[in-house]
Amino acid sequence: MPRFSFQIDFDHPSSDRTLYFPRRPGRGAREDAVTDYSGVEGWYPLEKNSRHSIRWRGWVGTFIAEHLGYLENDKRAWHIDDWPPGYRLWLKERRKPSRNNRADVYLLGFGGRSRFESPQEFAFHAVWLYADEYHDTFPCECTLDTGRPQGEINAIWLQPEGPRLPIRAGPRSRVTGGGGGSGGGSRGRDVDMEARDDEPRSDIFDPGPKLVHWIPSKRSLLDGPVDDSEQSESPSRERGRLRSLLPFKNMELVWIKIPPIQAASSDDSITLWPALVTDGRSTGSAGTHQYEVRLLGVDSVCTVPEALVFPYQVKPLPRPSRSTTSASRSLPGNITSASQLPHFHPLPIPSNSAAAGDALERTYSNAIGPLKLASTVARDIAVQFCLMGQHVGDTQDPSSPKLYRWAWMGPQRIEPGDMVRLVPTREKLAELGISTMELLEESDGAGQACLFVQIVNIRLNEEGKAGFGGHLFELVPGRGRGQVEAAGLATLPLPPPGHTFRLLTPPTSPSFFELLWIAGRYEHLTFHSEAHRNFIENNLLGKQHLTYWDIQYRRGKELSQTVKQILSLTGLGLGAWNAITAKPVTVTGRQAGIQHAMKGARRLYFGDEEDDVTSSSENLSDDE
Repeated sequence: MPRFSFQIDFDHPSSDRTLYFPRRPGRGAREDAVTDYSGVEGWYPLEKNSRHSIRWRGWVGTFIAEHLGYLENDKRAWHIDDWPPGYRLWLKERRKPSRNNRADVYLLGFGGRSRFESPQEFAFHAVWLYADEYHDTFPCECTLDTGRPQGEINAIWLQPEGPRLPIRAGPRSRVTGGGGGSGGGSRGRDVDMEARDDEPRSDIFDPGPKLVHWIPSKRSLLDGPVDDSEQSESPSRERGRLRSLLPFKNMELVWIKIPPIQAASSDDSITLWPALVTDGRSTGSAGTHQYEVRLLGVDSVCTVPEALVFPYQVKPLPRPSRSTTSASRSLPGNITSASQLPHFHPLPIPSNSAAAGDALERTYSNAIGPLKLASTVARDIAVQFCLMGQHVGDTQDPSSPKLYRWAWMGPQRIEPGDMVRLVPTREKLAELGISTMELLEESDGAGQACLFVQIVNIRLNEEGKAGFGGHLFELVPGRGRGQVEAAGLATLPLPPPGHTFRLLTPPTSPSFFELLWIAGRYEHLTFHSEAHRNFIENNLLGKQHLTYWDIQYRRGKELSQTVKQILSLTGLGLGAWNAITAKPVTVTGRQAGIQHAMKGARRLYFGDEEDDVTSSSENLSDDE
């Protein structure tokens, strides 16, 4: 971004330089957000034209305009017209017997009782809410979405002398029941409130600087997250780029749990349906999420809670095997035409829905055909591979290795910061020359479980082989929450109960691993989500607890392939080969691969009729 500097006056909004937040689902306050403290002592709502609000709106609007490129030709302040739908700005008055009184201003609406404590904190989130190309492609970089301190975010994105507000030294706070709690820290303005008690509470405190010396950010947020190689000044250089906190990422292949569709003449039933994630968001401060998904085969879009979304490797399908002839095959069941597919809904729809009038009955004979089509699409997607977002690691050194922002590994998007499971064992890695520290003896059980790597970067090595740099871990018995104290390492996900992660490689020098050694991402929800664990145990593991099968595995018992797959998914069993590793199908991009799979499946089952049916995959958000 151009590095010009100038003085900005936030006190004079102009209709010619006003931005309006889009009124779209997911762009306003979250449903569980607490935004009304009327009647709570010391809390006062601030109207949009109050001095505080005008200057907040000016800071946020100017920050958005800068990242959209609007300031290059007009170096004046921009304002947002109002807050996103449902958001509210509040002033919290704090009186102390010592007369060292102050007031803090908070923007509420993120979710639960979480709050933005400065316009700068919200500005990073505001760009994500405002810009479609940013919102639909990359995760938000703000402190509430990433969990990173604002000072660390500033170090990554802002020039050292650029515009910023005082940063809290302590941890992020939340509004507690009844309002108050420890509040805005250094953002508070100390004033003598008692001398001005006759004034309205919304106007008695200094709203902050009117003029700001503005130096733009290092780069635009719309260019995507910053990689490790670009974070030379950041204390978390090896944490990987900022990423979504959602367990499942956009355009990943997943299973959706549906109400069982039972066969009339057998014990067969359909309980899972393949789908693509098209959007996801937090549903509150409890850390739960919901997802918009597109059900394959029938191309219907619906929103489901996290409890109904399962990783594809819970029930991987066999690789596709198709006839070399051009003749189409027929689908089983009652649905024989592509035009019938939109009328079948794997998930029940409300009786008053517009689609209910011509919906086909949820019977096994109606479902088995669309499921066959969906499974064919899923099998094709599950073997696709591509590297995305190539850039030079060190722009000052032309010989610097080529880095990538992420890789599509079949059903999953793998990116820096992910904890992945490896296929090779300890012995195999030793044969391959991976340098490790002293390992536990195999009698402790470490040799029977898979190894893990937390990814630092994705790159090509000197031989041009695709791989990733990362830190190697193993599971060992013990109680732990996956915390790592070594400098430069990110916090790890929760390990399986009764285990902890143990670092095996030096924290200062990531080792190189081949991409095709990845068995899949470590799925902590398999153990730590009660809904996921119950479904897996009752439907895939013969109504036996995961711990039961873990014990049988440790005792050397011969287990079924399904049990081995689930143990691998949880990290307790050896890593299983990913579907792509046998014969990966390289595609030019995720959306292109999805469209190819959908069109190929329709052509396989419906022949020339496929050309007359427009696949809604063309409307998927392209992340390339």
